[in-house]
Amino acid sequence: MKNFDISGSLLAVLTFVISLIAVTFNFKDFDFYIFLHIIIIAISSFSLFSYSNNPYSFYKVFHIFCLFFMGIAPILQYHYNISFADEPVISDSIKLLTTIYVITAIVFYNTIYFFTYSKFSIRKLTKIFNDYIPDNSFYNFTLFSKTALIGLSILSFFMIFKVNNFNILSMLFRGGIFAEVIEIETSSLLLIDKFFRPLSLSLFIISFYYNRKSWFINSVLFILFVITAFPLGMARNAAAGFYLPLVLIFVPIFKRKHFFVSSLIFGLLVIFPFLDNFRRFNDFSELEFSFDFHIFTDLHFDAYSSFVRAINYETITYGNQLLGVLLFFVPRSIWPTKPIGSGALQAHQIGMTWDNISCTYFAEGYINFGLVGVFLFVLFIAYFTAIFDKAYWRLKENKSFINIIYILSIGMFLFILRGDLLSSYAYTFGLIFTSILTFKLFNLKFMKSK
Repeated sequence: MKNFDISGSLLAVLTFVISLIAVTFNFKDFDFYIFLHIIIIAISSFSLFSYSNNPYSFYKVFHIFCLFFMGIAPILQYHYNISFADEPVISDSIKLLTTIYVITAIVFYNTIYFFTYSKFSIRKLTKIFNDYIPDNSFYNFTLFSKTALIGLSILSFFMIFKVNNFNILSMLFRGGIFAEVIEIETSSLLLIDKFFRPLSLSLFIISFYYNRKSWFINSVLFILFVITAFPLGMARNAAAGFYLPLVLIFVPIFKRKHFFVSSLIFGLLVIFPFLDNFRRFNDFSELEFSFDFHIFTDLHFDAYSSFVRAINYETITYGNQLLGVLLFFVPRSIWPTKPIGSGALQAHQIGMTWDNISCTYFAEGYINFGLVGVFLFVLFIAYFTAIFDKAYWRLKENKSFINIIYILSIGMFLFILRGDLLSSYAYTFGLIFTSILTFKLFNLKFMKSK
């Protein structure tokens, strides 16, 4: 990546200084643990703002995650001596070791990312993604294909509506007094939530991307999508993954350097906590819309702690957790010993009173294959995020379907990094699978006019 940005470097320094003030407020002494996390903050701040040739990218999302979840949050949790859900106290030496692993993993990610980005040729990219560049006839949707788009979107809406016992308020608000989800087999619920809900988004984006002149069809698809996947009726991580693509498509200002990063920072500090109100929504008077640095001491920012737990208890499953992730769609009636999410696994292992906890991507690597697994997992995302970042920004103008996959995936990447992997992978797989299925369906000859 070229185009070193001087103004971005100044922003990086500003971000670092503000972060430093935030995390060192009321500190009298700097110990080595704090110093190491300041290094994480410095690396992340510099990485976020110093390169502006790609206004938004997987690379920037990775460093947003590291800045907040691995840099700022652990220092504040350390300062206020925070433990989550009656978690047993873990020694400072283990935390120090974990932080050293985090810094090494971040440096390793950057090394692999930049090497891959610089070496992967445009010719190779074009060859790989050539099958996903539609011919011009793809843009001429027939009456039948337009009807099919709306019909499938209505089906998507109906399935989610049915799960919520035909209660529209239950669809729109995730929890609290309006929640009314029917009893349904877990595997069936998984299929509906991870396939039919993202289907509505895939239908709208593909229609808009390749069929922009049909404003009526696109308007109907958009309305159906918003009702089917209302942001307050979903998990916050999933809501970000669903709606960030729309923002990147419809709001041109996000193509300006640094705007994406600044917006994502604002979202994590303000929007993310606000959406938490709707997990237990009872009354509009209870809604809070505010900013407080103490949010970093809440369970929302326990990603670093999950890595500490994995190292402290030496939780290694030799790939069993990864197998459960890849085969998430297999029902437990067929696979009784199917692994649970890694966050829940940790909670059960150490007797925590609350098991609905995250498990960061770094911890997932450790839980599967030990310390080697951490760097194997980092190697995987560094290599593929470099390829996809380069493919998107170099092939952006040729209407390649990879652009849609990229936009959909980037919104889920923060979810994957925070974890746990079982839940985030299922949502991401649902988005990508339904998008490919929709693309292939509407690229068939009988779906296009001659």
